[in-house]
Amino acid sequence: MTFRVNTLWWLHPACVAGMLLAATTCLTYVTPDASFRALWDLPKCFEFDYLLQTLLLTGAVVFSSCIGSWLPLLPRKPSEWKEAVPWNLVRLLFNAGFCFCLVGYAVWFAIGLSRGINFAALVAVLKAEGTSVYAMRDYFSKAPGITTMTQFAMAVVVLGIPLGFAKGWRPIRWKMAVLLLFTTVRALFLSERLALLELLIPAAVLYFNLRQLRLDGGRDKLGWLLLSVPVLAPVLAYLFFMVFEYFRSWAYYSQVSQMSLPEFALLRLLGYYITSINNGAILLQDIEHPLPIPYYTLEWLWKFPVVKDFLDYEQVSHFPLIGLGSKLLAAEGNPEFNSPCGLILPVLDFGFTGGVVFYLWTGLILGAAYRLFTQGHIVGLAYYPILLVGLLELPRELYWFNSRVFPTWMLLAPILVAGLHQLRPPATNRAVPPKTIPTS
Repeated sequence: MTFRVNTLWWLHPACVAGMLLAATTCLTYVTPDASFRALWDLPKCFEFDYLLQTLLLTGAVVFSSCIGSWLPLLPRKPSEWKEAVPWNLVRLLFNAGFCFCLVGYAVWFAIGLSRGINFAALVAVLKAEGTSVYAMRDYFSKAPGITTMTQFAMAVVVLGIPLGFAKGWRPIRWKMAVLLLFTTVRALFLSERLALLELLIPAAVLYFNLRQLRLDGGRDKLGWLLLSVPVLAPVLAYLFFMVFEYFRSWAYYSQVSQMSLPEFALLRLLGYYITSINNGAILLQDIEHPLPIPYYTLEWLWKFPVVKDFLDYEQVSHFPLIGLGSKLLAAEGNPEFNSPCGLILPVLDFGFTGGVVFYLWTGLILGAAYRLFTQGHIVGLAYYPILLVGLLELPRELYWFNSRVFPTWMLLAPILVAGLHQLRPPATNRAVPPKTIPTS
């Protein structure tokens, strides 16, 4: 069986960036200051010059991702992908990541027990009583370096689904189910929706992609569903958000607001994106940039366990960035909506020209990863779903460099090394002419 070229056009980074970033930034621009103050209790700072900057940064991503997806990384019609994947390495990393996750969740649960978590507190969250979901964080505060191991779950998913398609689901299915259960409980009781999305989004796009690649030119029974994803995805995202917001904020706001739950959830969801982009304008307006030393694109380093105790950004750079940023968002923003807008953070690190260059390179990487993803190459299968999550989060935060993603990059590093070795052109063996024996 051979592959046919994937037709999931809506997964192309140019489509995702063009639709999501352009829509959210334009929506932020047209929303009046009165709505900002009435709905989210903060002034509007996102004016035309900031709109122009964000659209230029978006254009850099769209343009370079198109170039990256045209790079001749593999033949147009790739051969059987299963034969080119180092399955022993994939299986080893999958099992290692699963064990790390179990240890992390076991330690986290032990911390909760040691701090007196009880059944009544769990029931209070399920009943959406007051601020019970926020009280849970006191029981389950994180242990740096230990509970961080739960973040290997995303790497386990992006390795497990190709492994299941190629080698069978029996040894994979139960491990994936355990991780999904633990992560759902975490998302519900600790109000960490992103942890669950980090599993669901990669799992969905991998399933659709591998299903398409497995076809032998035949017609997919789910073809109608695949074509409707660009319309269904925002609806599903809204329903997902509304369900979890019911347990998170609705218990309080239902007592002080006249809005219905669907209306509240919609305004809350839009608020997370619109206020984040507005916060980006606040930071650009009030923080001198470029910074003396990059912070946001090296956040994983500045927040790395143990390292952060010896390498403090403000002491090294002699610039009070963290305290200043928090004060700005507290004074001019709303503490409930404090995301800094990932799209503009490289501009703070490198200046506007440097930010454009940053996104030109980022787009090339996104486009190349998408190309490998659609061709069934293990690097694309492992990396593009994670890069896609970061692209979807870009209006809110610079997810790719967040410390929560670092464990995933670390576990997948051997896959990148092995996969890039496969992309090297084979050495050509030149025929050596036979030696001629002189005749007398």
